[in-house]
Amino acid sequence: MTSYQQKRESKPSRKATLYCLNCAHESPIEGDWRVQAHGDHVDYTCPECGTKITSRRTNINSAAQITRNQFCCPGD
Repeated sequence: MTSYQQKRESKPSRKATLYCLNCAHESPIEGDWRVQAHGDHVDYTCPECGTKITSRRTNINSAAQITRNQFCCPGD
């Protein structure tokens, strides 16, 4: 068994996990990624190295909600 197979078997994979190919950071999609809304799409950027991981299409209401959540703090 290769080390890749051992790693995959020892750690269950989540469907909604993003991986940074530049620095190997991994986190759930709702995890610690930097998220920036741009009208009809949302960019996910690695918090460790700043690499753009993905850009996903979204509707305007979802993008607006993401933008509001970025600037709101729990307890405000």
